[in-house]
Amino acid sequence: MELTALIAVIRARLRLIITCVVVTAAVAFGASLVLPASYEASAKIIAGPALGTVNVTDVNQLQSAQQIAATYAAAVQTQELAQGVITKLGLPTSPTDLLKQISTTVDSTAPLITIKVDDPDPKQAADIANAVGDQLIALSATIQGKNEQVIQAVQAQIDTIQTELAADQPQIDALKVKQVAGTITTAEQATLLQLQQEVVAYQGDLTTLLTTQSTTSASVVSFLDHAVTPPSPASPKLLLNVILGLVLGAVLGLGLAFAAAALDDTFKTVDELQEALHLPVLGSLGRLPEAAQQSGIYRLVMLLYPRSAAAEAFRTMRTNVDFADVDSGLKSLLVTSPTAGDGKSTVAANLALAFAQAGRRTILVDADLRKPSIHEMFDQSNSFGLTSLIRSEVIDLGHVLRPVDEPNLRLLTSGPLPPNPAELLGSNRMRTIIEALEAQADLVIFDSPPSVAVTDAAVLASLIDGTIVVVAAGQTRRDQVRQTDETMGRVGGRVIGAILNRIHGRDRDATYDAYPSERSTTDSSPGLAQTAKTAR
Repeated sequence: MELTALIAVIRARLRLIITCVVVTAAVAFGASLVLPASYEASAKIIAGPALGTVNVTDVNQLQSAQQIAATYAAAVQTQELAQGVITKLGLPTSPTDLLKQISTTVDSTAPLITIKVDDPDPKQAADIANAVGDQLIALSATIQGKNEQVIQAVQAQIDTIQTELAADQPQIDALKVKQVAGTITTAEQATLLQLQQEVVAYQGDLTTLLTTQSTTSASVVSFLDHAVTPPSPASPKLLLNVILGLVLGAVLGLGLAFAAAALDDTFKTVDELQEALHLPVLGSLGRLPEAAQQSGIYRLVMLLYPRSAAAEAFRTMRTNVDFADVDSGLKSLLVTSPTAGDGKSTVAANLALAFAQAGRRTILVDADLRKPSIHEMFDQSNSFGLTSLIRSEVIDLGHVLRPVDEPNLRLLTSGPLPPNPAELLGSNRMRTIIEALEAQADLVIFDSPPSVAVTDAAVLASLIDGTIVVVAAGQTRRDQVRQTDETMGRVGGRVIGAILNRIHGRDRDATYDAYPSERSTTDSSPGLAQTAKTAR
C-alpha cells in the first residue's frame, strides 16, 4: 500500500483511532488508580571466598566466585529459607506465597546478589529483604558443606605449630650468633641444622593449614548493602501506564483502521468509483446535515439554499449531463441507485430544479411505486399521479402534472401504490406516457426504486434515454454497483455516469458541502421558504 493510501486510510478512520487511544489511556489511568500499591525494597549480598583470599587477576577464581554467587541466589528460592524468614518476622503467610514476593539477580561482573522484595507495606518489604539476607548467611555453612569441628581442629593445629616455632626461634638465634663468631662446636652445629629443618617442616604444615582455613572460612556470604524502607510505590506507575495505554491504543486503532479498510468494499472517492465503473462521475456531494432530522423540504437545496456549495454541485452535474450526450441530446433521464438510502430521490429532485432554473422545461416523475418520496419533498398530495395515468383510458397530463414554486418545473407524483409496480412500468401504456411527457418538456427526469432489490429500475432503463447511478460513499458496496451496471446493460439501458453522494469531508476531492457557513434563502421562492418556516 502506498504512503498516500496509508494516509488516506488513517484520515478516513481517524475518529476510530482517536477513540481507541482515548479508551485505552482511560482504562490504564483508571486501573492505575484502582490497583493496590506495591513497594519494592532491595538488599545487596556479596558471595564467594573472602575478598582478601581472591586474586583479582585470576580469571578462574573470579568465575568460581560467580558460580558460588549463582548457587546462593538459587538458595533464596527454597522453602527452608522462606520458612526461616516467616519465623523470624512472624509473617502471616506461607513459604510458597512469600517466595512469590522475592526475586534475585546476580551481577554479571562481580559475585553480587541483589535480593528484591515486593510488598504492600514498605517497611515490611525492607524487613523481608534483610531477613532473607540474614537467612542466606546463616545457611552458608550448610551450602558450602562445612564442619565446625574440622574448622576448630585446623585452628588448633595452627596454634600448636605457631607455638613450636616461637619456642625454637630463640635457640636458633643464639646458635647463629656463635656460628658467626666462629665459636660454635660440632654438636651445636648439628643442633642448629636439626632446628632449621624442623622450622622448614613447621612452615610447610602451617601453609597447608592456613589454606584449608581460608577455604572453610565462615565469612563466605555477607551484606554489602542493607535494604531501606522505599519512599514511594514501585507499582502501579501511573504515568508509565498511561503512556503504554496511549501506545497500545494507537496500535490497536491503526490495526482496526487498516483491517476495516481491507474489509471495506465501498467507494470513498470519485477516482475509486470512476475506476470501477469505467464511466464518468458526473458529480459528488457531501452530506445534507438537516435532511434526516427535518422535513423533506430541506433536501431541496436548489430552492432553499441556491447560493450554497451544494447547489453549485448540482449545477455542475447539470452541465456534465449535457456534455454526456452532446450529439443526440437527452429527452428523458432515469435516476436510480443500487440500494435504498443512497440519496437518489434527493439527487433527482435537485437535478430537476437545476435544469428548470437554467430555463429548461422540466418534468420530475416519481416512478418509485414502492416507496415514493418526491411528493413529500415538494409538500404535494399523492392522491393521484403516475399510476392514475397508467390506469386511465385517456392520457390527460394537464390533470396530473402539478406546478411547484419553480416556474419551469412540473411534478408528476407516483399516485396510489399498486400491487404490481414492475408490470405497470414495463407496460405499453408506460411507453405511451413517457412519449407524451417528452413531448411537453425539454427533459423528463424519473426517480425509480433501487436497482438491486427490484427490477423496476431495469424495466424503466430500457424505455429511457439515459440513466444516472447514485452511489453513497462508504455505504454502497462495489458488487452492488457492478450488478446495477450489468443489469442496465442486459436490458439495453444506457448508463451515462454516476454521482458519488455523502462523501466524508476528509475524502472529498472536488466535493461540495451541503450548506455554506452562512445560509441564505434570498433567492429561494417565497412559497417554499414559507413552507420551510412552517415545517420548523
